[in-house]
Amino acid sequence: MSRSDDQFAVIAEVSALLLNRNVEHWLGGGWAVDFRSGRINREHSDIDIVVALNGRGSLTTALGDSVARRRRRCGNTAWRA
Repeated sequence: MSRSDDQFAVIAEVSALLLNRNVEHWLGGGWAVDFRSGRINREHSDIDIVVALNGRGSLTTALGDSVARRRRRCGNTAWRA
């Protein structure tokens, strides 16, 4: 699996977490350009997810819960909340 595939999986996971909590969110930066163009134009070093200030708490909780589940499932302490 390529780095882009890994990042795409993270985008899908975070988006699903936020949708399940009814948090409006947007993809920003280079990945947003790629989604708009319909193809991956370059390697990315980060992922920009944007939420309104009133969604920040839900974002933090969703990501924290996801990291905790991943740690329990994988025993991987490299994931940080």
